[in-house]
Amino acid sequence: MRTDGDVKRDVEDEIRYDPDAESADIAVLVYGGILTLTGSVHSCRQKLHVDTLARRISGGMTVANEIQVRFGGSDSRPDPEVARDLIASLNEVLPFSCGHIKSTVKDGWITLAGELEWNYQLLRASGCSGRVTGAVGVKESIRLAARAGAAEINARIKDASMFGAQRELRSWAQCDEPPQRSASP
Repeated sequence: MRTDGDVKRDVEDEIRYDPDAESADIAVLVYGGILTLTGSVHSCRQKLHVDTLARRISGGMTVANEIQVRFGGSDSRPDPEVARDLIASLNEVLPFSCGHIKSTVKDGWITLAGELEWNYQLLRASGCSGRVTGAVGVKESIRLAARAGAAEINARIKDASMFGAQRELRSWAQCDEPPQRSASP
């Protein structure tokens, strides 16, 4: 089993040698099985990338990502521009369900609200929101709501079972003799 020091060294090395991670302002702390990332980066995309690297290398440890997104003068964008790019991105990634997502942008923070049917939709919405240029972070308030309730799903399963059994009985009735089961070796 790797020690906290081993994990810290491995994560620091991965961040240092990854070309997409600007590691100069990122610190890694590992204590008691919890990996903490601190420092600052220039975009939400970099923050998510470093988080992904740390989770992959840490081997299932809890990762607390406390990295701050700090834009340079040319990197910051007004909220209406971020919102416009967010809507375009959501329309591209989730063309049939983006209408169920309400999004707001305030000081670069994107808030997603609404109701979606599937978890993959939530993951795609969150992922594409974090990649919008000018986004500082993403807050999710999306609820997952199944289209059918448990009673309806149970009824559908029973109906399907009955339909299959009836179809098999009809096929037996058309034969002179019921099908013979082969003996197992």
